[in-house]
Amino acid sequence: MTESHHDPFEETVPLLPGVRAFPIVHGSVEYTVILHQILRAQKPGAIAVELPADLSGALDQVLPSADQIPVISFDDAGAQSVHFILEPLEPIVEAVRSAKDRGIHTHLIDLPCLSASPADAEFFSPASYGFSPEQFPDTFSLRVMSARTVYDLYRKNQLPVRYESLDPSSLRGDFIRELFMAEKIRKLAPLYSTPRTGRIDGCLLVVCGIKHLPAIEHLVALPEHEFERFRGILGEIQRYRGQEEPEDDEEPLEALMKGSEARNSAPDVEISVLSRESPEVLSQPGYYNTTWNLVRRSERTVKAFNRIVLQRAVYRESVSRFEKESGEALSPRIEKNFVRFARTWSWLENKLLPDAYRLVMSARAFGGDNFARIFYDILNFLPPLRSPAYPEKKLTLDDIYRDSKMIRFRLRLKKKKRVPPPPVRKKFQREKYPGEWRDSFKGGGICSYPPEDIVIEDFGRYLQKRAVSVLQGSDSKTLPFTASLLDGIDYRETIRNLHMGKVFVRDLRNRGIEAGSVVLIFSEDDIEHDWKVVWWGEHNQESDMALYATSPGNEIIGPGICRCRYGGLMMTYPPRRLHDIWEDPNYNEFEKPSDRLLAAAIDYNEKNAVVHLAHRPPSPKLVAIANRLGQKVIHIPISTMNSVLLGRIRRFHVLDSHDRRGDAGGFIW
Repeated sequence: MTESHHDPFEETVPLLPGVRAFPIVHGSVEYTVILHQILRAQKPGAIAVELPADLSGALDQVLPSADQIPVISFDDAGAQSVHFILEPLEPIVEAVRSAKDRGIHTHLIDLPCLSASPADAEFFSPASYGFSPEQFPDTFSLRVMSARTVYDLYRKNQLPVRYESLDPSSLRGDFIRELFMAEKIRKLAPLYSTPRTGRIDGCLLVVCGIKHLPAIEHLVALPEHEFERFRGILGEIQRYRGQEEPEDDEEPLEALMKGSEARNSAPDVEISVLSRESPEVLSQPGYYNTTWNLVRRSERTVKAFNRIVLQRAVYRESVSRFEKESGEALSPRIEKNFVRFARTWSWLENKLLPDAYRLVMSARAFGGDNFARIFYDILNFLPPLRSPAYPEKKLTLDDIYRDSKMIRFRLRLKKKKRVPPPPVRKKFQREKYPGEWRDSFKGGGICSYPPEDIVIEDFGRYLQKRAVSVLQGSDSKTLPFTASLLDGIDYRETIRNLHMGKVFVRDLRNRGIEAGSVVLIFSEDDIEHDWKVVWWGEHNQESDMALYATSPGNEIIGPGICRCRYGGLMMTYPPRRLHDIWEDPNYNEFEKPSDRLLAAAIDYNEKNAVVHLAHRPPSPKLVAIANRLGQKVIHIPISTMNSVLLGRIRRFHVLDSHDRRGDAGGFIW
């Protein structure tokens, strides 16, 4: 994808001499970044933003604490609370912040939201003033398109509004707000100079929602005598509301503006900061907003700010925390599938990139509920407030009139409940001093954790069955029935050739294939996995095992309990036959631990097939050795297996004695 170059002058729309407009989509990351770059590159004489005119004092008060995400709250005429969240990634908020940083005067040109008449609640809903996301195509397209091009396409596809046919009794907030903003712009325009060609320096820059600009553009272009009719419409609206008639020498719109300013010069508002427990009310995830507060101070980092980089950063940070907390490993292939799935899902909803909900659900699909919960926490992270400028305020999606979707995380617990319940402990077990558990690990009689033994043995049997079915499927033949049914009817082929009137049967030529030894290779890095050991089965249901893994002393999770990760392992049955292959000179010709495991599996195999699960096929040398011994090496690509299951299998625990098995369940999950 080639990123477009944003020219500040070409991105804006001309309204009047000395007045240009920049249409935005509320809650858009891309519009916020472009607007920041425009106000950093050139300095307009002033900006006019789509904010209620009566919040000017409160806005000036909270801007110094903008990093803390202030909230301006008040009750409207209908006794409903309205909340303005100054989200850093809201373009309107960024316009006001950048203007203050550069000393640019700001005009608030939207209709005052506090009304003296209860009838106003019929015309203006609280949600109409909030920064709610509009139904608009994904603005990530601004990476390759200009904002002016997007606006031209939007305006072209809008149905033309026939203002002359409007009934005053049917008018609602949007048109009245657009008319109010248009009048403000017409009055402010003479105060600012016409910009030089290719510059917006000295002009008035209007920042408003893209859905309002077509109407504003139409209204400000009207001659004065035509605009008088709209002042008359506002007079009709006032009479419909039961308000007093304007004076004879006073225009209706001027009376409305004058009355609103007089009534609301000092509105009763409550100023607070958004609680760190309410990140879901933001249009963009808390991680994005937190990052933006850090990068907006540097022009170089602003250019590299985009949602794809942020999504990958959240995923990788989640993987790191998940692997540290659970000991399970998530392969890099999962990230590729996660991104592809979330992106394709977004395309089905006519979006270029996934939103927060789809990201969390995709994380749960590929990493499980525990991973999805970690991903959700990181995605919505807001740094704690050490010294908040104002009291914290908890908000819900219902408070800001937004729809919501429920996500339930069914987390795996470290310990299951028992009946009767276990005795209550006075405190959770912790180390009395750093390194106590490490010092208590003797290592003289190490053993495994039995529940994990059952899992690995079951997985080995599953691989044996799968390997036999793969080999039989590749070597089988389908033949027309003549004198013998051979290995049974092939129903699929028979139905496919039903028009021939023949019955087809299968001939499994490798009927005597049996899988014995099993080799699993997760990694060939013998530096990281430097612990090489042989374990013998404790009873007839367990196999002997040779393995190389991370050292037990790397991660101590409890007294005498260590967590390790397999690099590779080999299992062979029956037990009590395996010698120490790591010290056996007969295998010295195999330098790689993975090759040594496969060579030992072939040597100790009592069947005629060896299962090999790894990223790469076995070396031709080892395949030739197996063939000379009358065996087959059946390779199964590790990419065909469930990566979440492999991550759980790869993790195992080492206990320093059999006595630890009784208490190990309290530390292993």
